[in-house]
Amino acid sequence: MTVDTIAGAFLATVKAIPDTIYCKRPDISLACGQAAGAIQTLADELRVDVQGKTAALILPNSAACLAAYLAALFAGAKPPLINLGCPETKIQKLLGDLDAAVVLSDKTHAGPPIRILNETNVQGLVRPVDLTTLTDSGTTNNNAAIMHSGGTAGLPKHLLHEARADDPDLLGK
Repeated sequence: MTVDTIAGAFLATVKAIPDTIYCKRPDISLACGQAAGAIQTLADELRVDVQGKTAALILPNSAACLAAYLAALFAGAKPPLINLGCPETKIQKLLGDLDAAVVLSDKTHAGPPIRILNETNVQGLVRPVDLTTLTDSGTTNNNAAIMHSGGTAGLPKHLLHEARADDPDLLGK
């Protein structure tokens, strides 16, 4: 099986092994099929507002962040990752420069509409996935995100960053 996008790789995994663990942490545990249902629910919620636009992510390395990233891709959005360690003034500048249609974050920020996401409300989004309507609308030009696994304590070792993001402002340097 050949896939060309991040969303396509996730979708292929869900189709092949839906009962495989997607994420397991002390505060959340989802199989791939459950995660796909939550991602589809969020993508359907976001699509009308973000299709062809930017949906900025300001989230810690978490199941919620990966669900948000994939949901944005399935909704047809461009999902830049903003370093949550940036000062609020820099975050506001980045959001303005990106012309974000929505911000997916675990806390409020001034500016575009905010969709609050965390492990608890991602679990609340779980519905049976409809694989006939969960389709990859991306292209091979979409960015990939690198997520570093947590240590034995389950805490992230690193922040998220986009594979192509060599802009110091996006990396918060």
